[in-house]
Amino acid sequence: MGDMKEYSGPYRNELGFEDLSKEALIELLHGYGEELNLLSVAYSTAIAKRFGQEAMRDITAEAWCKMAAIEMDTPRKALKIEGNDVETYCKLNQFGGSFPNGRDFYQRAFEMIDRNHAILTVHDCFVCRMYEKRGLLEEWDWNCKVLEKQGMLAYTAHVNPKIQVRELRAGRKTSPDEPACRWEFWIDDADQ
Repeated sequence: MGDMKEYSGPYRNELGFEDLSKEALIELLHGYGEELNLLSVAYSTAIAKRFGQEAMRDITAEAWCKMAAIEMDTPRKALKIEGNDVETYCKLNQFGGSFPNGRDFYQRAFEMIDRNHAILTVHDCFVCRMYEKRGLLEEWDWNCKVLEKQGMLAYTAHVNPKIQVRELRAGRKTSPDEPACRWEFWIDDADQ
């Protein structure tokens, strides 16, 4: 790992990630996670404008589910994460590109009950704030209750088809004190 914290000087042809400092790499990774989320908003908006809301929802859900293998395999390979239990799913999500924890995008935590049972609480979510600010309540509910559930089912199935998912809270808030969403993940004892 290098010690380069910024790149304000002249262009360097041979410069690579390994030349950057830890702080610069972390900043880039957070930015890439935000970029991935904003890219999906941009393409969904373009699809809806051209083909309508129903087509946008179908295409977005299909694309989101197809991302499961890509997004779960990247941290699995890079960090040598092995296993197929709920704990493995949580570890892979800690470093998935579309779910960056911290800064202004997501504030989330997994509560590990045991290696085959966890609860995800998203305390704050950029997408929810965006929908709320724009008054897009139906879109908010669809994104959180339908799209997220379909995506989570695809992501968990990629880790282990026996992982089950239950929404504990999602969509519009009835109180500002509520978390953005809560989800439960588990594998039944009989399936282990």
